[in-house]
Amino acid sequence: MKATRLAQSSAKGKFDVINQVVDQRYEVLEKVGESDLFVVYRARDKSVNRMVALKLINPDFAQENGFAKELMQGVKVAASLSHPNIAATMELKPYENTGYVVVEYVRGINLKERIRRIAPFGLSAAVDFAISVAEALNYVHGMGVAHGDLRPQNIIISPEGIVKLTDFGTQEAIASSLKVQSAVLSYSASYHAPELSMSQKGTPSADIYGLGCILYEMLTGSPPYSGETLEAIADQHAFASIPSVRVINPGVPKAVEGVILKCLQKKPASRYLNAGELLTDLQAIRDALRFGKSLSWSPIEPAKANIAPARPPTEEVISPASAEQEPVAALSTSSEAFAMPEKSRPKPEHISIYLRVGIAIAGSVVLILLIVIGGISIAFWTVPKPISVPSLIGKNIDEVRETAKRLDIRLQEHAEYSDTQPRNKVFKVDRDIGSEMRPKQLINIWYSRGSTYVDVPKLTGLTREEAEKKLKEAGLVLGAITTEHDEKIADGKIARQADKHRVLHDAPIDVVISSGPKEAPIPPPTTDTTNRGANGDNGDKTNGADEKNEVHDFNRVIRIGRDGMGRRRVRIEFEDVLGLHTAIEEEHEENEPVQLSFSYVGKKIKLRILYNERVAKEVTIDPQKQTGKIE
Repeated sequence: MKATRLAQSSAKGKFDVINQVVDQRYEVLEKVGESDLFVVYRARDKSVNRMVALKLINPDFAQENGFAKELMQGVKVAASLSHPNIAATMELKPYENTGYVVVEYVRGINLKERIRRIAPFGLSAAVDFAISVAEALNYVHGMGVAHGDLRPQNIIISPEGIVKLTDFGTQEAIASSLKVQSAVLSYSASYHAPELSMSQKGTPSADIYGLGCILYEMLTGSPPYSGETLEAIADQHAFASIPSVRVINPGVPKAVEGVILKCLQKKPASRYLNAGELLTDLQAIRDALRFGKSLSWSPIEPAKANIAPARPPTEEVISPASAEQEPVAALSTSSEAFAMPEKSRPKPEHISIYLRVGIAIAGSVVLILLIVIGGISIAFWTVPKPISVPSLIGKNIDEVRETAKRLDIRLQEHAEYSDTQPRNKVFKVDRDIGSEMRPKQLINIWYSRGSTYVDVPKLTGLTREEAEKKLKEAGLVLGAITTEHDEKIADGKIARQADKHRVLHDAPIDVVISSGPKEAPIPPPTTDTTNRGANGDNGDKTNGADEKNEVHDFNRVIRIGRDGMGRRRVRIEFEDVLGLHTAIEEEHEENEPVQLSFSYVGKKIKLRILYNERVAKEVTIDPQKQTGKIE
C-alpha cells in the first residue's frame, strides 16, 4: 500500500500548475489539499473574477475504463444541486492526459482535521454541524441523489462555522474501478454502511449511517469501529454491537446517544426512514439545549438498540459477607440517588406523630405549589411564543431574508432558473400562511434566478455605475473595461459594448468607456515680441494663460500598496484643466509596480488611486516639480 501511494504521489507531482493559467481561464494561485483522487488548487476564474477550487484528477485514474464517463455523469448531477451547505460544482473538463473539476472555493479545514485538533467537540457544536449536514442530505435525497461517500474529509467548515459538503458525484465513478476503490477505501471504511460494498451505488440510508458515524466521532474523537485491516473494520460494521458514546463521553445525554444508535442500526429499515426524520430529532435536541428542556428521551427502544455493554470496572472488591449475595451494581457517577448504608444512618429523635403528619402535609402543599409555579414559568417564559407565518410568495428574496431575520426564523433557500417566474421573486413556500412556527425553526422557500438565457440591455451612454446596476437587474455582470477616445460620447460614458444579444445567466458583458474626443495639439509658445510690454517686459499678463494650456507628459512608476488586500482591481484617474480622465483600469497584485504614461494639460493634476472601486489615495501634485514614488 505504501509503494502504491508513493507512485500515485509521483504521478500527481507531474502537474505543477501553480502560477499557470489553465485553459486560458483559471489562474492557479496555490495548492490547498491532496487526496488519492484529486490534487486541489485555489484558482481565480478570470472570466468572472472569483475564486474557485480546481481539482486535478490523478492521471493514474483518469485513464481507467469507465471512470471518466461515470465522473462526467456524476458532475452533471452535482452541478444541478443548489444548497447553502453544498459546495457548488461548476464543470469537468479534460486537461493534458487527465482532467479537472471546478467547484466552489470554501475557506476552512475539513472536519477530519478539525476532529484531530479539538475533539471531543462541545455538544452544541457537534449537534449544529450534524444539523447542517442533515439539511443538505434532506435536500439531495429529495432530489433523488445520494452522496455515497459521506465522511469527515468531505465536509469543510469555514472559520465562521459554515458547513459545506463536497465531492458529490464521485461515488459512482469510484464504484466503476477496482483500482480507485482500493485507493479510497482506507479513508471510507470507518463510515461505510454494512449493507454496501465499494462497487455499489450509495443510498440515502447509507448516508444516514455515515452521519451517525461522524456524529459519534465528533463527540469521542474516533470512529465507532476500528481495526488493523479493512476487512476487520467491515466485519465490525456488519456484526459487532454498537459502541456506547456515553461510556467514552459521559456528558452526552440519552437523546443524542439514541440518535446515533438509530443511525447505526445494521439493517437499513431500522434506521431513520429519511434524513427529514433525523433532522427533526437533531433540531429538537438543539432546542432542548437552548431552552433547558429534558434530553432523557430516546428515538429508539432500548431492546432494539443492540448497544455494546459498558466496560467493566478496573477493580472490584467483594467482601466475604456479600460473596454469596447478588452482585452489587457499581456506583454511578450520574446524579441518581443511592441508599445510605443502614448502620451509618443517624437515629431519629422522638417526635410526636401529630407533628410528623403536620410537617408532611405542609411539605406536600409547598412541593405542589412549587411544581405548579415552575410549570407556569416554563410554559410562559422559557418556551418562545409561536410565530404566524407571513405571506412570502411574490416578494423579493432580499425582503424575505429581512423578514426572516426580524422574526428570528431560519430560511432554507432553493434557487431555480425559470422562464415564467420573475427574477429574485419567491414562488413557493413549504408552510401555509398563518400557520404557527417557533423561533429558530426552518422554513423552505423557492425563488427564481430568472431565465437561463437573458437579453443583454443597451448600455451605450450610461456611466459605469449605471451600467452595473442595469446589468445586475438583468442577471448579468460587468466584464472587461477598456477606454478609448470617442468624438460623440462624453468622457466617462459607455461608448460601445460587446456584440451580444442573448446570453447565459450571470455572463460578463465587456464594455468600452469613452475618454472624450481627442484633444487638438496646442502650438508651442510664440517668441514674437508683440507680446512684450511697452517697457520691454515679457507680457506677464498672457503667461498665465499659456501655462494653463501647456501639455506635459507624465511618466511615473506607481507601486500598489502593501496592505494585505492581495490581488485587486486598480483604477487610476487624473484630473487636469480639461476634466477627469482614466489612466488605467486593470488587475494588479499587492506591491506590484505599475507604469503610468499619459499627457495632461496645465500645471497641476489631481491623482486618484482606487482599489476595488474604493479610493485608496487622492493627491494634488505638480509633476514637473514633485518626483519620487507614489504608493
